[in-house]
Amino acid sequence: DALRTLEAQGVVDIKVGSGGGARIAQGNARLFAEALAVQLDLAGVSTSEIMDAQRAIECLAAELAAVNSTAEDHARLRELIVDAEGKIDDVVAFTRSSREFHLAVAEASHNRVLVVQLISLQHVSWPARNPTLTAKVARRILDAHKELASLIEIRDAAGARRLMDDHVKMIAARRVAEQRDKRSAEQDCC
Repeated sequence: DALRTLEAQGVVDIKVGSGGGARIAQGNARLFAEALAVQLDLAGVSTSEIMDAQRAIECLAAELAAVNSTAEDHARLRELIVDAEGKIDDVVAFTRSSREFHLAVAEASHNRVLVVQLISLQHVSWPARNPTLTAKVARRILDAHKELASLIEIRDAAGARRLMDDHVKMIAARRVAEQRDKRSAEQDCC
């Protein structure tokens, strides 16, 4: 049972048959991110705490992306922007596309620790359906993403960090308000 639990957690690989047995698994950052997300959720961290951490991670990721990104990273960011433009009237698809853009910025930093931390926070904080997303807000988000991609491409690390800071502050304000409204509605209903 203990080995099956470790296998489910991605710590060991178990092979059956000749030459089989339990071996230490290769590291899997995504499994770690998911486990961290579960722990954050179980610990009951607040939306405000998560958004503070997300702000710190994403600002540094944007700064490092401006320093470390490759031509492939730039192409990926531009591709995600075009994808989001086509989904601007579909709240669920646009929200998913925005999440992918933020993750692509972190990946362009080429810092796996930041990527894993962002993935875990996104599991806890990023809504599948964004209740406060209007066409006007979506266009503002898209404009910020376009400007951020440009700053990363021209290697303006300070500018990318500043813009991401402003952008995540806006996201945080919306998430905290959504959470407050959700709690208020739950209290009113029962």
